[in-house]
Amino acid sequence: MISSKQDPDNINPPVPPSNSSLECTKLNNNIIYEELTNILNQEDSKSLDNTSLVKYFENNEILDNMELIQYMCSNNGIFNNIYRDHYIVNNKTFTYMDNINSMCQCWLMYLYH
Repeated sequence: MISSKQDPDNINPPVPPSNSSLECTKLNNNIIYEELTNILNQEDSKSLDNTSLVKYFENNEILDNMELIQYMCSNNGIFNNIYRDHYIVNNKTFTYMDNINSMCQCWLMYLYH
């Protein structure tokens, strides 16, 4: 609704995100995905210790960033399956762990067990 004080000819429509901001988001998603890949390739991850992986998820608030989650799901089939199981279907594998620990542990188990 336009108030009587506003001139309808001077109302600016919302501005869509620029290509540069979309490219920046894509670059940031790629950087985070590469850092996660590095963590997955570390010896502690290969020994099924999920501590570094869980800390990275928590410190970077990955589960709160749906664009990043979609990026990761589209680039990693294993992550797509375990994320779906834990956060969409609400069926965690390790019942005595919270969701994030169970999800990260599943990822390591799929890769190294």
